[in-house]
Amino acid sequence: MAYGLAGEKLGHSYSKIIHEKLGLYSYELFEIPRDDFAEFMRKRDFDGLNVTIPYKREVMQYLDGIDVIANEIGAVNTLCFRDGGSNGKKMLVGANTDYFGFLYMAKRAGISLTEKSVIILGTGGAAHMARYAAAYKDAAEISVVSRSEHEEETVSTPSGSMTVRYITYDDLEKDTDGIAGRAQIVINATPVGMYPDVDASPASLDLFPSCEGVLDLIYNPFRTKLIQTAEKRHIKNSNGLAMLTAQALKAAELWTGKDLIGKTGAITSEIEREFGNVILIGMPGCGKSSLGTALARQLGHDVVDTDTEIEKREGRSPAAIIEEDGEDAFRDIESKVLSDVCRQNSLVISTGGGSILRQENVDAMHRNGTVFLVERNIEDLESDGRPLSGGLEKRRALFARRRTRYSGAADFTIDNNGSIEASIEQIMKAINS
Repeated sequence: MAYGLAGEKLGHSYSKIIHEKLGLYSYELFEIPRDDFAEFMRKRDFDGLNVTIPYKREVMQYLDGIDVIANEIGAVNTLCFRDGGSNGKKMLVGANTDYFGFLYMAKRAGISLTEKSVIILGTGGAAHMARYAAAYKDAAEISVVSRSEHEEETVSTPSGSMTVRYITYDDLEKDTDGIAGRAQIVINATPVGMYPDVDASPASLDLFPSCEGVLDLIYNPFRTKLIQTAEKRHIKNSNGLAMLTAQALKAAELWTGKDLIGKTGAITSEIEREFGNVILIGMPGCGKSSLGTALARQLGHDVVDTDTEIEKREGRSPAAIIEEDGEDAFRDIESKVLSDVCRQNSLVISTGGGSILRQENVDAMHRNGTVFLVERNIEDLESDGRPLSGGLEKRRALFARRRTRYSGAADFTIDNNGSIEASIEQIMKAINS
């Protein structure tokens, strides 16, 4: 059986990985130029198909039928064959499983749309889906933020109908009508903040003082700038990975007739573990490098030691850079290296002892990773070749200054006073919890 995902540019997609975790069929990625899409659809050489950008709307003209939800949303992402065609042929029918994935994502995060003031950033196909979902869940108010002006629209809700207002980003900043001030649920349906432009955000959460939930459809990185801000403010949130997994399993249900949606949570967690980075922080000489090398072997990940990476790029050791150019110059280089490395996936990253001194570094670590503080008795820390931590009293004073920053940056703390095997066991337990 031939199943897969069709799009113009797919790059690195998790879709194949998610579908093949089911063990029910093989799943291929079809990168199709715009000029070839019509011929691809004419051949119908597949048993089931997912469709992504830019074909979610275009594909509708090639179908024999479209289900009610996809028709209302105005976009299709799943194709399946059904009985009922002429001359005994099967009909090719379009559905929108993104909608089911979105509702799963919100529920998993504990975010309700019912009777809430919802604001949606973006006007593309994903925004239309989110608007439909908010209306279906009987939101109290739905507003859409666009780069240009749009007319108001009327949408159906379980309790009747409602008007969807469109505002521009300039209107959002001014908030003369109080829409941003009332917004309780913020949905990012734009690509702003997606890899590689991970430092961007579609809007500041400062604009939404009543915000109690953030849903960002982006899943690479796992934590966008928008999501990280929500986390710091203790606002419920979710990235788009749960949605991606749930919509994939809903598509698989349509193809196979099997009940699969219950596997969503487990597969989402598997993807997070497989593609998430493990970042080791801690005092100079606490054993991060040797622990990182051993852990990478255990996980089957590549390992990056940021001090080694700095020396590779600069042709000088961190100690030499600090001695010749000063600590500030070294920290600038370190921040650039961390930003580059932490954009990647499936790495074990051993950091320098002072990497946590800049918040931008801590944010970079958390984009795709789980941060572990590696602790070792101060008396046992290695100090050779470490200009900032030589001598016991110097190390104690350094740790006293950094203690709060270490604990604030870490998701977990590891006791590295025993064997490497014992430390790895602690990390694996945390990862799998």
